Amino acid sequence: KIRLSRTSTPSAHCTMDAIVQFCRNALCTLKNFNILSDTFLYDPNVTARYYKFPPPLDQTTPLEVLISVTQFYAFVSVTLAGYRLFKKDGMDKLQLISRLVNARAKSSKDKDEKKKKENTDEDNKIKKSSE
Repeated sequence: KIRLSRTSTPSAHCTMDAIVQFCRNALCTLKNFNILSDTFLYDPNVTARYYKFPPPLDQTTPLEVLISVTQFYAFVSVTLAGYRLFKKDGMDKLQLISRLVNARAKSSKDKDEKKKKENTDEDNKIKKSSE
């Protein structure tokens, strides 16, 4: 069942990201703690049957290939999400920020000019009273 969030992005995509992240973390845990070390996951010959890598990479294990695939999925999904965010809302947000900065700068400039005018008025009053 796919529900739409307020940004019209299916929540199934977020669920897929969570599943891939969980799998990646599980695979990294297997590698870091050397769990199931006597299985095909740690045998570089299994990877060599399917693809011939150049010399330092020829020791790549199936576990490392699985980790790299999940890492690549994370890279692609985050990149696409950022691109969609920029394309959909990015320009509107950038224009809003630009308008806010300009309004703030104008407001600050007006305040500075008002203070400067008040200071010159006070200086003029002091000069007149001292004469």
